[in-house]
Amino acid sequence: MDFLDNIIFDNSVRSFLAVLLIISTGLICKKWLSRNLASFIYIIIKQKWISVEKNIFVDLVFKPLGSFLSVFISIMALMYLKFPEVLKFNINSYSFHEILIKISISFIIIYFIIFLRSFINFISFVLDVKAKQNNEKSDDQLIVFFRDFAKAVVSIFGVLMILKFGFKVDVGAVLTGLSIIGAALALAAKESIENLIASFIIFFDKPFFIGDFVR
Repeated sequence: MDFLDNIIFDNSVRSFLAVLLIISTGLICKKWLSRNLASFIYIIIKQKWISVEKNIFVDLVFKPLGSFLSVFISIMALMYLKFPEVLKFNINSYSFHEILIKISISFIIIYFIIFLRSFINFISFVLDVKAKQNNEKSDDQLIVFFRDFAKAVVSIFGVLMILKFGFKVDVGAVLTGLSIIGAALALAAKESIENLIASFIIFFDKPFFIGDFVR
């Protein structure tokens, strides 16, 4: 028992073994955990889309969910350990410990965003299956557009979360700067934006169909 009380890098051997056990258990059980969580989410999804097959949903969602759980459990377990004194040094006025925490939070957010993007892919897959049941080609184009748009919004949201929670950046100032840049780009691409809005009007209002003569 004395061996378990030995101190290595300011932590006992018992602490290292406990963390190793938690991480190993998480990695071994991640497939089971992710598949069961995906099945639980499927129960909720099925209330809205009854025709969705469970195996398709699980295949599209459980792998990125498993990766997120693995990263989350591993980082949470490592934070249980006391940070060793020998590694307490600064890099450009930032402590090495603080840098590691920022990187860890960023990894958790990144893998969570990857999971959300895969979930968006599943939603678009379901909508695409429903759209192919009719002859409207415009529905297929709208699904692709909104899928890419939603994934872009989620990615931007993830970057802002990393800046906010990982690096403690004032997101308000960043958004203000982006709004100024966006306004400048909008003025520069005025005609392109007008064409984009016109395409939306055509998609939704459907003023003409295939076979019509348009002047």
